[in-house]
Amino acid sequence: GAIKARVDADFGVFSAFLMGGWNTDGDKLNKYAGTNTGTACPAGRPALCGWGDWALWGGVGVPINEKLKWNLQLAYTDSKIFAATTNIKWYPVRNLLIEPELSYTSWDSINQDQWAGILRFERSF
Repeated sequence: GAIKARVDADFGVFSAFLMGGWNTDGDKLNKYAGTNTGTACPAGRPALCGWGDWALWGGVGVPINEKLKWNLQLAYTDSKIFAATTNIKWYPVRNLLIEPELSYTSWDSINQDQWAGILRFERSF
């Protein structure tokens, strides 16, 4: 099995969260502490990219003004994977979101880093 916990808080102008997942089945992998077999694992070596027995995530969201919000999320795992993602949510006009995002991941077990970015446009009707 697995245990997952999350705490959310508002600190006046900004919000934050902290959460964690723990593997409670020893060597048996589960969805919180399993192997990362997706394309995010570099070098085609998914066995080295799993979370291990635990993972922690945290993040903050800071409104800059009525149309702009900055977000940051950080994660660290038992297997020494560090990940950071930041984005800006910009609503230039009603019902239109423009969101540039930048992510960084470091897999210490295979001594490899990865950068990724995306520019999202979302229109609501």
